[in-house]
This record gives sequence, structure tokens and C-alpha cells, in this order.
Amino acid sequence: MFHIQPQQAGAWPPSLQYTFLSRFSAPRGSAVWQRITQAWRQITPCLDAVPPRNAEEIRNVHLWWTSHYIGENFGFPLPRARQLAHRGMHCLDDIYEADSFTLKPWALLQQQFGLVAHERPLVENFHSSIPLPWVDLYQQTETQAVEKDWLGLFPGELCVDPALVFRATDKFSPVLPPGDAVLDLPHETPYFTVGALSRRLVPAVTPVASGSILRGRLRRVRILTAGTSQAKSRQIHHFYLAPLSRLIFDPGRWVWSSGDPLHNYTVPKGRKLLNPRLHLTRTISQKWAGVVEADFTPDWRDVWGSARPRKEAAFAWSLVHRAVAVNHWRHRAIVEVSDLCQCCDLGQPETLEHCFHACAPAMRAWDFVATILHCLAPTPRDAGPWARLSWKQCILNAPLPGTFDALRPLWSLLRGATLWIIWIQRNQLVFHGHRWPTEVLEQTLWDAFLDLARMAWTRIAWCEQNQPSGITKAQDSFNATWLHAGFFFTPTERGPRWNYDRPRTGQYQT
Repeated sequence: MFHIQPQQAGAWPPSLQYTFLSRFSAPRGSAVWQRITQAWRQITPCLDAVPPRNAEEIRNVHLWWTSHYIGENFGFPLPRARQLAHRGMHCLDDIYEADSFTLKPWALLQQQFGLVAHERPLVENFHSSIPLPWVDLYQQTETQAVEKDWLGLFPGELCVDPALVFRATDKFSPVLPPGDAVLDLPHETPYFTVGALSRRLVPAVTPVASGSILRGRLRRVRILTAGTSQAKSRQIHHFYLAPLSRLIFDPGRWVWSSGDPLHNYTVPKGRKLLNPRLHLTRTISQKWAGVVEADFTPDWRDVWGSARPRKEAAFAWSLVHRAVAVNHWRHRAIVEVSDLCQCCDLGQPETLEHCFHACAPAMRAWDFVATILHCLAPTPRDAGPWARLSWKQCILNAPLPGTFDALRPLWSLLRGATLWIIWIQRNQLVFHGHRWPTEVLEQTLWDAFLDLARMAWTRIAWCEQNQPSGITKAQDSFNATWLHAGFFFTPTERGPRWNYDRPRTGQYQT
């Protein structure tokens, strides 16, 4: 970061200015500095250099480091490389003549960087090691823009912002003279100005008049592209950094091993880069191969919803990943363990689908939950028998019939609690030999549902004392989920009076 100098006072974005304040400066050798350098050393192996694409990027190739130290390839030990870098000898541009691909005179290099006589052949090694394709690329792009190059027109010095920025196309790729350029910008070419604080490229309000002649120094510039974090309304924004010829450290020349640009970094991405085990070895659709579509993706926002208790959310997450230790799963690891279900007399293997849907206790649980949905459905339903919920609706949260659209928030919570209660009653039988009667199962489910409603009501009381601005949102969420004409509770002046009498389970098709 110390090699990226702000173009002028106040030119950095406020977020970047914040990190340069004196109280955030970490002196070299301090505990903070050590943590920063240690973290950077851990993650630099995850970086890959992008080959140069034009003359400026070739001149900006670093002499000493890529993602690791390369100076030893040319005969320079690491302490000497650090010393020369401290004196300003960073990249090829520092040892080449201006606007030329030839080395500076040796006497000038000695005077400028303090080189000694025996290091002359080592410096010449830099020049002789340049790949021939780079030499051809330099000659082709030194004075000619190519398609997709970002160009800036500078009316004065390069240390100030360009008057306009545009992108070269296949129809308009101007020449880049050493001095001022005379530019006749086609009216169909979009161009931008640079925001003073945000550094974002802002589309020009007034187009360039046809036949207008613009004068200034035309140079390639580095534009960083980033997207907003909102998934539903994701937008792409472009940010101006500096002319390529003024950059020593160019973030556009680096990508993470995942292929993302260097500046497109988040903490979760960093964790995955440092710990590859965090990557899924198999996708969810592969884990459920043959029973779900190849492009199936769970609704993780529903799984990890804030209204759901963490234990139920983690259990639902494990179910989606087929990571619950049912007997069929245990039998694959320990042959002595029977894979048959112990909760019913069907004699079938205890798979996830059987344990949480087809097994008799699970089926009774889902019938009870479906009865609640039928009682609360806004559209009148027939008296039954009703069709049972499918295993995909119960386990993988497949969409319910349109009649229940208004009950989706409630169904999400009821489904998570039901899966958890089914697992508890199964473990009671398997490990303790205690089989729950139907009345106990239904009452346990009803009490769990009322606990969820009480949690939502408690959240309103908490907002009244600690976060008044969130009262309206908490109240609306509670009403939309639990306020159903006295079904779960009866409103009173002192608060809800909870209804502990569970509804009677309806009749369902066999």
C-alpha cells in the first residue's frame, strides 16, 4: 500500500483515508505489524500474477517479488534486494530509459541506486531474461491502444485526475503519442468523469459534441471493477486508481487462485483460500443424486433465518448435507450396526427419507403440522381426507401448494421444529427404549411451536427496551407469523394468553 500514492489531497475514498489515520498506523516491529505481515505471508501463496497485456504493464513488472521472492534467480540475495528496493529500484521501469526498452547507462544506475561493479551482469540478466513475446507486445502497444484498454485524457500533469475516461473499442483505438494528443472522440463512445471522493466513474451528463477536438495527454489508466453486495440488485461499478505508468504496485495484475481479482476480497473467501477443506467436496445436488434436479440449490436464507433457534438451523443444515447419523449411514461405517429402522415395523432401512418422513412417528408428526396449515389456510378447504406432505416438502423445503403461500414464514419455523422433535423422539426410542405415544408427540410439537411464538414476542419486548427503532419490524414479523385469530394465543391487555390446547389432527389419505 505504501507504493500507491494518492493523486491529490482528499482523493482517496473515505474508507481508505480512514486506514491511513495516525491512530491506525502500525509501526514496523509492533505487535500489530507482526500480525499483518504474518497474515499476508500466509495468504500470498494463494495469489497468482496476471501476465502483462500492454507496454506499461511490462515496464511495471517487479524485479524482486511475484507471490514469492524471485531476485535469487538473478543472483541477488534477499537482504541486498530489500536494500535496493528501499532505494527505489522496484521494477523494470526503474532501470529502463524513459519511453524506451533499453537499459539506463550503468553510471546512472550506480549513482541512482548505489549498485557496485560486480552487480552489472546481474542487472543485465534482468534485460536478457525478458520473454520474446513481451518484447513484441511492448512494440505493438507502446504507442497504440487496443480494444478494451481504459484510457484517460489528462489536460495537465498525470498527478491530477483525467478530464474524461473511456474504453477503447474495435472501432476506436487511438494512438498514444508521447506528448499531447488531439482526440476526436466519436459521439457513440461512452465516456466518464471521476468522482472526487468516491473515485467511481460517473457517466458524463453532456455528450461530446460531434466534431469536437479534445487535447491532452492520452494514457492508459487502471480501472478496478467491483460489484455491490446485494444479490437481488447486483450492480457493477468502475473505480479509477491511477495511470498505469505511475503505478508500482498494480492490483489489476494480481488474482486469487480462485480467479477473483485481488481487490474482490471478502473474509469468507480468505478463509476458503487458507483452508481448502471449507470447500464442498460434493454439491448438494450430488449428495441427493437421483432424487433432486442437477441444479438444485437449497434456500440457505430460510435455513439460517434469524427467527429460528440455532440448534434447529444447524440440524436442518445437516439434513440438507445428508450428515445426520441415521442407521443406514452408521451401517456404512460400522457393519455390525443394523441399518433397519427401530421406530416402526416396516423392516426398511433407516434412511433420511424414511426416518424423517415415511416412518410412522414422523408421518404422524407431519400430519399434525399439516392440520395446522389447513386450519389457517385463507382459502376454505374440504373436510378431508387430505393429501399428505411429500418428503421433499418436509426435508428439503420444496414449495407448498399455492393455498399456503401466506403461511410460508410460519411453515418455515414449524418445519424446523418438527424435524428436531422427530429426531429427539427417535433417539429416545433407540437409546433409551422409550416410545412416545401419539398424544405425547403431538403435545411436544405444539409446545415447541408455542415456544417459537414466545421467542418472537420476547423479541418485541427486547426492542422496546434496547432498540426502539426495531419495534415496528419485530411487531410486523410477529403478526404476520403468529397472529391467526386466536389459534396460538388470545391477545389481552397484559399480552398474549397462550393456547395450550392443541388442535385435533385431521384425516389424511393413505
